[in-house]
Amino acid sequence: MLQHCVVILKLCHALTKKLSTIQLNSVTPKLNKQILNATARIMPRFDDLMRAMAANHVDIRLLEARASSLVSTCWMLAFPFTVISPKHLNALDRLLYHLEQNATAAATAAGKNNIPDGKPLLQPLATVIEETSLMESSTDRNDSTTESQHSDEAPADPGAPVTPS
Repeated sequence: MLQHCVVILKLCHALTKKLSTIQLNSVTPKLNKQILNATARIMPRFDDLMRAMAANHVDIRLLEARASSLVSTCWMLAFPFTVISPKHLNALDRLLYHLEQNATAAATAAGKNNIPDGKPLLQPLATVIEETSLMESSTDRNDSTTESQHSDEAPADPGAPVTPS
């Protein structure tokens, strides 16, 4: 798991280094804003992954989440450059592919580590939903035939008074 995180950090560094060499001659303000926003997100995500790796007690799920977040941010930063300079697409695509492969490997490793003694740490969402619906009483479920079938929807104007049906 840690080796994949180290590779992700190195690939992120290589990607940002590659992107810094691409000239931005005629960039629209919208693309420039996207690049600035993505650039501002890279270092905090990089630092988050570094801190998760350096923790005394490494939480595998947190580590995988931080790695995935950094990879997503790298994609967010690289995308405008593929529009600006398609000639660099192959080099960027290769780096992004390797980032994605390592993120997938980290997620797989995290998934294997989440199942001690064959029992998952978290219940599947379907089980949680099913158990929750069994706990509801029938009076809570909108059994009245006089109420609108959309009575559980929020009003279009949240400040508007609620009128009974």
